[in-house]
Amino acid sequence: MDCKEKPATVHVAQIVNNEKIELHLCFECAAKRGIQMLVLPVPPQPFFKPPFGPPQLEPGSDRTCSHCGFAWGDFLATGFLGCTRCYESFKDLLFPILEKNYGKVRHLGKIPSKTAAPLKIRREILLLKSEMEKAIQEEDFEKAARLRDQIRALEQQV
Repeated sequence: MDCKEKPATVHVAQIVNNEKIELHLCFECAAKRGIQMLVLPVPPQPFFKPPFGPPQLEPGSDRTCSHCGFAWGDFLATGFLGCTRCYESFKDLLFPILEKNYGKVRHLGKIPSKTAAPLKIRREILLLKSEMEKAIQEEDFEKAARLRDQIRALEQQV
């Protein structure tokens, strides 16, 4: 009865005889089971809202990801992709949407080694600050003072 082919969009949890039963179904399978769905007034927001409003079939909407089989039409409806390889499978369709929502889309690459040092120092400062707060809570004020001095020295390097 349940297709197990389309992404699960309906999630049901019931307690029967002190036992939790969970179902994860696509919309059509849930309807076939007679599950009534409540439409929330404020639905959970995807990472970004599909710019299309209600789902509409557009060119390429029947395409699927070569890795996971996720359909482009499902992305149009939900704003979510099925797997990390979907980005490559739908690149020609996805980039115009990203450009429309965020401006230019380009890969910036790794952080150059010249700028990596300040980031490492900032991470070290955060670590030392948390250690200093722990030392203060434990009333180890000598250790806290040493950590404070290390933090000040690192802050001058940044």
